[in-house]
Amino acid sequence: MKRIRRRIVLQGLCVFVGVIAIVTYGYLSGRWIPNNPRLDDYPVRGIDVSHHQGVIQWGKVSSSGVAFAYIKATEGGDFIDPMFATNWAEISRTKLAKGAYHFFTLGKDGTAQAKNFMAVVPPAEGMMPPAIDLEYGGNSANRPTRAEFQQELMKFWIAAKSHWKLEPVIYTTSDFYGHYLSGFPAQKIWIREVIRRPQIPWTLWQYSERGRVAGIGGFVDMDVLQKGKRLPFLD
Repeated sequence: MKRIRRRIVLQGLCVFVGVIAIVTYGYLSGRWIPNNPRLDDYPVRGIDVSHHQGVIQWGKVSSSGVAFAYIKATEGGDFIDPMFATNWAEISRTKLAKGAYHFFTLGKDGTAQAKNFMAVVPPAEGMMPPAIDLEYGGNSANRPTRAEFQQELMKFWIAAKSHWKLEPVIYTTSDFYGHYLSGFPAQKIWIREVIRRPQIPWTLWQYSERGRVAGIGGFVDMDVLQKGKRLPFLD
């Protein structure tokens, strides 16, 4: 009897490990997206890219069913994404709605960061609102207080809104939102949730970091626009 029980336990363990291995492979390979939203519910799809995607064939992207793209322009007070100018010029030859985003560095002056962003992104008719990337991942180890952070973010916010005459979009994660953005007057939230459904009101939802799109060689972040919203101004 003990041998039979041991065999059943071992068989169950093997099955469990096998399922975990299959699920892990599916996720890491991009073949399985845990919370892929239904196309019927969220038909307006988009991507966000940076130099990490390498050379992008924007004509193919435009024909793939994608409707919009956010492109990384700058980071901090002086970094310029080396592929931004090329991506901006190439996407402008397509019918895709386009927008630019800035990776906001914690502990850095908001005005200096806004100047960097505004100097790099040229004015373009019909462009989507400027986006501010706020997250812990890849950011400075400097952790200002909420009040200090919001003071610098507000400097950036006011400058960007005045420059483009559009209210900025805030890209963020749930943990960052809960810690740093409570009380901040942002109306357009672009939330990253790749495992579960968003728990806060949102305008854009980044639902996967392992998408596949024609014209892009590797993985790309995938996004959807909230139901009832319209491009390019996300109204």
